[in-house]
Amino acid sequence: MIQIQGVNIDMSKEEKEKLEKEMKWGKDHPILYNIKEKIIDFKDLILSYTWYRIKDIPLDTKRWFKEKYQRGKRGWADSDTWGFDYYLTDVIYNGLKYFKANLHSFPPTMTFEEWEKILDEIIEGFGLINQILNNERMGYVPNSKMTKKEKKRFKCLSRKEDRKIVKAFKLFSKYYFHLWD
Repeated sequence: MIQIQGVNIDMSKEEKEKLEKEMKWGKDHPILYNIKEKIIDFKDLILSYTWYRIKDIPLDTKRWFKEKYQRGKRGWADSDTWGFDYYLTDVIYNGLKYFKANLHSFPPTMTFEEWEKILDEIIEGFGLINQILNNERMGYVPNSKMTKKEKKRFKCLSRKEDRKIVKAFKLFSKYYFHLWD
């Protein structure tokens, strides 16, 4: 019987000798021992994570099919409402980019070039919103105690960019019924 960290453990003579040998080697080579332990911990982490992912495949697959079915049937899935702003912004932003790339018509009250310019402004505004929701940028922070250097470090939107977002929403709502081709 051997005592490790206050716990009595039954082991054979060979196991005891092997453990004592490893503990002695660990004392003689502390850096290498720590590296070896980290490698073993990392290997165990990878194996446990892989097993965790493998056992969740049936549930994840079921959820994936359910989401695809719901989006096909009603245009959105239950999980989309967890971050509905993110979902809608992504749909609007990418949909408008595709719409503009495949544009064939324009509202009767303007020229084709004017319509393209309006679409560009809307796309740019929703692109900025998309960056905020993807944590690539931080929203506009008026009257803050942040220095210009801090605002640059956190990639805060400028006042001008914030106005572009507001203008994009106004144009989007104004021309909402003209978003057809």
